[in-house]
Amino acid sequence: MLIAPTAVRDWERLGLEPYSRPKKLQFVVLAPVQASRVLKKAVRRTMSELTVAFADCKLGEHSPVALSTDGDFFLDTGRLESTELPPNCVVYMLVRGQTEACQLRDTVAKLTGGAVPVPLSTRLLLAPAKGDLRALALRVYTQVPKRVPYPTDGRSLCGFGPLKDRESCQRELGMTGPVSLFAPPYVLHASSDEPVLLCAYCLSEDRRWLLATLTDERGELNYRRLINLRVPDCHRRRKASTKQLGPERLLEWICDLPETRAQRWRLVLSRLGRLGHGELLVWADLLKRASLQQRGARSAALCAVDADPHLRVLPDQLSREGPQRGPPSVGADR
Repeated sequence: MLIAPTAVRDWERLGLEPYSRPKKLQFVVLAPVQASRVLKKAVRRTMSELTVAFADCKLGEHSPVALSTDGDFFLDTGRLESTELPPNCVVYMLVRGQTEACQLRDTVAKLTGGAVPVPLSTRLLLAPAKGDLRALALRVYTQVPKRVPYPTDGRSLCGFGPLKDRESCQRELGMTGPVSLFAPPYVLHASSDEPVLLCAYCLSEDRRWLLATLTDERGELNYRRLINLRVPDCHRRRKASTKQLGPERLLEWICDLPETRAQRWRLVLSRLGRLGHGELLVWADLLKRASLQQRGARSAALCAVDADPHLRVLPDQLSREGPQRGPPSVGADR
């Protein structure tokens, strides 16, 4: 079904269903020990309304993890470490700012492994705007992957043959458990039949890591990668640089993905930040026609996205519904 992007705001009224299958999710709420009763009451009300929004959007099930007989789903950091969470579990985190959200997200990832951390702001709990719960339901559905088990046609009894070879190959590649697939609620309509890969990347502040994310023209793929730019050999370290290693290792990672090996793609690279002259020369050599054909790519394009130094964004002043109050959300110094 093809529909305008603005129709997402009327998802329930139009009776839309997700592009992927409905998901069965469970959740817990990570709250501080000293959380007040008023705050917990607001969380329970918001979770109940979010469950209703999840069902109204036909996204699947959204139910709490039964941590006790009275239906309590609150955890602190200590209890989270000792609690075994089910698959496809969402950990809602009560946060007061972006810094605290990033710290708690790293903590949840280390303690749980497969759980999906989602921050909850105080504004959403106390004064949710129209459409906030629908947007949160779609965001949670997008972040939780779909788990697909590997096909098992049986076991090899004789110890040789194609079935035994496949079992050995899956064991060597670590393909023993279910695989996680990105499953968004909707995708974009492709304007042409040519497959396109869109990759955005940037360097860390210490220039030791390259951060990359990749998707396709429909938004069905969602790959993220942290590439180490350190050279272990001290003799090669003087000759190598991040300008040379970054593009080379990024292109190697892209060309090693299953989707790029299956068919020929058009590659669009976006550098977040200033694209220097040395890095531009490296890309010019890597993106030559002969090099692209050798790597299995059809064509490539390179662009840089540099933020305007005079642009200021004030997210606290941005309102989704109704007129804005206070100063404008976006301004420019002159």
